[in-house]
Amino acid sequence: MMTFLKSLLGATTHKEPSVDKKTFTTMSVDDIVGFLTNKKDASFHTGELIGCLQRLYEIALLENFIPDQKREMALKLAGVVTKQLEDAWAGDTKAIETLRAANDTMVESAKVYGYGSLIWKIKEEQIHDDNVIAYAMKPEHRNLVPNFLSAIGDELKQKSKR
Repeated sequence: MMTFLKSLLGATTHKEPSVDKKTFTTMSVDDIVGFLTNKKDASFHTGELIGCLQRLYEIALLENFIPDQKREMALKLAGVVTKQLEDAWAGDTKAIETLRAANDTMVESAKVYGYGSLIWKIKEEQIHDDNVIAYAMKPEHRNLVPNFLSAIGDELKQKSKR
């Protein structure tokens, strides 16, 4: 399927987008695959691909209650879309650098807020507010605590010390 999507995305143009960028914010991986494979003229506006890419990274790295198979699929597809954008912008090194920086920022933020982080685990396991500190201080979460503390901010750190 990835080869098919790569060939399909090879038809990228800079025409007007067929959907608003906000449309992608609620799409699932399957919705995005459907969008990319069912487009009648097989051409995509850069904004459409960026909207797909952002949403794919959200699904792969940040969202809770996503099956691992869908998470992996979203990450692979994000790689395909990134490559297509880089190819489309081959002569524009600044655009490629900006895209890579945005992707890197998304991956870095996932370490604090995303898949496998303590904040993510608390939401995924539906830990009640009264139990968050005890849950966070479990020995198996030791390596996650620094990112957790940076995420909750100074104000909440002070409240938790009381």
